[in-house]
Amino acid sequence: MNQKIFIPIVLGAIGLSHNAWALDTIIMCFIESTGGSTTECSDVNRVINCGTATYTDCNTCASGYTRSTETITISSTESYTIGTCTRTLSPIEPITPTCPDLCPENTWTDYGNTQQIRCNDELIIPACEYQCRAGYYGDGTTCTRCPSSGGVYGTSAAGSTAITSCYIPANSSMSDTTGTYTFTSNCYYSN
Repeated sequence: MNQKIFIPIVLGAIGLSHNAWALDTIIMCFIESTGGSTTECSDVNRVINCGTATYTDCNTCASGYTRSTETITISSTESYTIGTCTRTLSPIEPITPTCPDLCPENTWTDYGNTQQIRCNDELIIPACEYQCRAGYYGDGTTCTRCPSSGGVYGTSAAGSTAITSCYIPANSSMSDTTGTYTFTSNCYYSN
């Protein structure tokens, strides 16, 4: 059913002189019963056209929208209560962080010949971390073997970053032209 109702509304008067008066504005409202729908509203009750403004009165909101009421005031003596529809936002699902395929575990694992790798899953976005294996030192992306002395390579703890972390372990033996030697304690490399 499509019907239109014409409602003229006088908004006020202004004084032109002390004896003459003129109307300031007349807003004409047309009310149309549509029974149709919009993107937001699945059941439109009526459409109110007042001057350049159009108001849609919604009975039922479309899926994903929430209905509320609002009063629109046309003049000091004329107002309408209409149903409006607002987009309902669903909460953001939390992302469960996962480690990259390259480093699926959060424990140090041998990787290549000189490195170890693990997943740091305490970061906002889990990432692979690298460190040097035992017997090497460096920043984890570049690892250098500990130097040797008399044919015996030094060792180091995994994750060592400086050459001074390298040492010849106690009870290691080495030989040269003057004889055989046994280290009685760990012998660290010094600069």
